Amino acid sequence: MDWPRPNPRPLDLVSYSFCAAHRRCPLSVAYSRDSRFSRLNRPRPVASLGNVVHSVVERVGRNQYGGIESTEPREIVKEIWDHEAAKQYKLLATSWTPAEPPSPPDWPQYALTRTRTIREMTPKVRLDLMARPAPDGHRCEDQGLGPLPWRERELIDEVRRIHGTPDLVEMRGNEIWVVDIKTGAHQGEPSDEQVWQLLLYAHLVQLKTGILPSGAAIVVPGGGEYPITVSQVDVDTVVSEAVAIKEDFNRQEVAAVNGFRGTPSETACGYCAFRLVCPSYAEACEEDWKVLNTLTGVVTSVVGEWPSLNLEVEVQGPRWRQGQSTRIVGVSWPEEVGPGRSIALSGFKSRHDWSLVRGEWESVSYVFPDQSVDDQQKEGRLRN
Repeated sequence: MDWPRPNPRPLDLVSYSFCAAHRRCPLSVAYSRDSRFSRLNRPRPVASLGNVVHSVVERVGRNQYGGIESTEPREIVKEIWDHEAAKQYKLLATSWTPAEPPSPPDWPQYALTRTRTIREMTPKVRLDLMARPAPDGHRCEDQGLGPLPWRERELIDEVRRIHGTPDLVEMRGNEIWVVDIKTGAHQGEPSDEQVWQLLLYAHLVQLKTGILPSGAAIVVPGGGEYPITVSQVDVDTVVSEAVAIKEDFNRQEVAAVNGFRGTPSETACGYCAFRLVCPSYAEACEEDWKVLNTLTGVVTSVVGEWPSLNLEVEVQGPRWRQGQSTRIVGVSWPEEVGPGRSIALSGFKSRHDWSLVRGEWESVSYVFPDQSVDDQQKEGRLRN
């Protein structure tokens, strides 16, 4: 298999999410910054649900009630939620056209998360927190941020080129706290990655206010708070790591094609949209890994009209299926494909023996570049 390699854009601003992804797998973030592979990375319901929660929290925190007809606090929050859920579903559906993703009520943990968020936000609407003045000495007009609390305000370290958007920066008595909201159903004590995120946010808040936050916490809508201790030493360490990651990525970006390392694992690859085109995943994947079904192969025959083609494929990966003949149906392909072309497919249903593979709404297909055309172009350049 002639695997396509990423040629990513250099990184200007570094964020927590980039750093976390880079630590999981530098090759994955390289693919994510190459526009040729952007269609592989599409939103999924879990991420869309998280975006709904963050949007509701932001709108309530900023008293953004435009277009809301309800007047009772709980009904206001419910109406905001429904508006934001509809927006996220539209984005999800657009990203997956012509497939039809599940509607919001069918997203994992939707009903529970909606109930918790409405319960948590209703008192905040009633108290109108954004109208309360910040205590003396803790106003910050830098970049128009205004007084605390800040909700979903992007903060930028212009010197080190670090940015982030904490869910909430607030006063607790005379102390500044950074809060990040998580929507996971099984959130407990903050993971190492979440601690790292909070400390990076603490640096950005300190830069804007001149005061190191006294604490930071992960919270779950509807209750549950998991605080961490914030120290200057820990904050400085995280900042140094973020700068080093940015420099390392851009150093490899210069090397382009061969500069990025894949660090495959069941955890890292399970969340990666680029395993269809990743040689590191293909080499490392084991049969018992819990990831979405993924295969690569060479087309032997085609039936139907593009884009909904039925293909017979000789499987090349995963290796325990190598050489097997598989029929692929119900999949939309990004371009015409004929016998001899290499393809990849992820997120499908299949018979136990993989003799028949059927596309689902979340199936992602990929057609590898036509190597014969590439070879002809190379030969032409050599002759010239």
